[in-house]
Amino acid sequence: MQIILELAKNDIRKKIVGSYFGWFWLVSKPILTVLVMWAVFSYGFKTPPIEGVDFFLWLSCGFVWWIYFSNTITEYTHSIVEYGYLLKQSKFNAIKILRFKFISSLISLVLGVVILYIIYFSTFSVVSYLSFTILYYVMALAFFTYNLGVFLASLRVYFKDISEALNSVLQVLFWVTPIIWNISLIPTNYHWVIYLNPLTYIIEGVRETLNHGILFYTELDKASLFWGTNLILYIFSKYIYQRLSLKFNDVL
Repeated sequence: MQIILELAKNDIRKKIVGSYFGWFWLVSKPILTVLVMWAVFSYGFKTPPIEGVDFFLWLSCGFVWWIYFSNTITEYTHSIVEYGYLLKQSKFNAIKILRFKFISSLISLVLGVVILYIIYFSTFSVVSYLSFTILYYVMALAFFTYNLGVFLASLRVYFKDISEALNSVLQVLFWVTPIIWNISLIPTNYHWVIYLNPLTYIIEGVRETLNHGILFYTELDKASLFWGTNLILYIFSKYIYQRLSLKFNDVL
């Protein structure tokens, strides 16, 4: 465990020390992205408040989580190849690479949550006193991203095209996830289709918690679908990893 924590610390340091304004870029990127999208939709398309919530706040609830997911899943995918030299050391398991990535990525996610709260408080918006329960969604997103990352990282060792495929899939996923559009535009009978996308559960859950004080355990059907999907993904990714990791050293 100490090795994993040390590697996680080095990974974080690598992101920050890699440029003169490491922390600045880490913080400013999500803020600038949200501000640009807000300006386009609020002033360009004149988008009104959604469900009584200012569009800027509503949009922030989606974008902060998406930025974490898209950046982190990309890092996971390349992690084993990037740190492949560690596998040449005796008794070093590739899964440790993914685990220290999990820890280091949590810093980005927590930072995103802090930014989200700053946005709310800076606009003098009322936040539900139950807002602390979004920690549930923090862990839910972290574990979902990790499980998917194990699968993609295992494939990336053998197939370089996974990187290009991932970029294309992320572009499509952005538009089919209710980040900049309201899920109420879809007939209620078809909401279950949208919720097959685990990110929908996360983003909509955060919006309901922060803006309306709705707790995660009040919608057990959606929670069951999310965790059921996550469990299947965990079993599948673990199976793929165990099969492919046998020859990681040879391929790398």
